[in-house]
Amino acid sequence: MFSVICILLAAEIAFAEIPLSDPGDTLAASLYVADNSIVPDYNVPFISVQPSPLLGAYIFERNVTTLDHTAFSTTANDTSVIVATDNAELTLSYVDIVKSGYASNLLLSSFYGFNAAINIVGDLAPPSNPH
Repeated sequence: MFSVICILLAAEIAFAEIPLSDPGDTLAASLYVADNSIVPDYNVPFISVQPSPLLGAYIFERNVTTLDHTAFSTTANDTSVIVATDNAELTLSYVDIVKSGYASNLLLSSFYGFNAAINIVGDLAPPSNPH
């Protein structure tokens, strides 16, 4: 299965064709029974300001980078695989991006991208004075 993603960065548009697969298609059910037993808590207070800096296994800041035939991965919880920030220009061709590990907070994951495969953000750190 492929998913085409269009990302608007300032005045530019970036396109990506990303093959997606479900681990359940290749792993025996006995290998992910423990994962299926985790019950997420959706009844958590809303967090209106990013509470901590974003973590990434590979962080690209304020630079122009072109990579091909490269593998990126992380198993760390609450950590994105790739984070592009501060006007970084990142061109990836024929890369593998593998993300495992848990998001400890579903709101942080949904609203700020904690634990993403690829996260494109303006700044890694939360605002110093949110009020």
